Amino acid sequence: MNNIGRILQHSCSSLKIDESDDDPIIHVVMEWETVEQMRQMFSSEDFNILSGAITALCEEVVIRMDGHRIENHISTLHTL
Repeated sequence: MNNIGRILQHSCSSLKIDESDDDPIIHVVMEWETVEQMRQMFSSEDFNILSGAITALCEEVVIRMDGHRIENHISTLHTL
């Protein structure tokens, strides 16, 4: 998770990664100053790599934006 944190930290204004030793759930909360910064991150090579890893390693992905569930597959973030 440290490597993922380092990659993501450069792409947003705020990053929080919360994982539990007892639970196989990892929460990643990212915030940006502008919508354009968010879109740039979602179209970056780093995000493409992260997206592939998440798709390969995770059984379920839940994506929320402003507290609302918007999707369940990380690849759809490229279209925002």
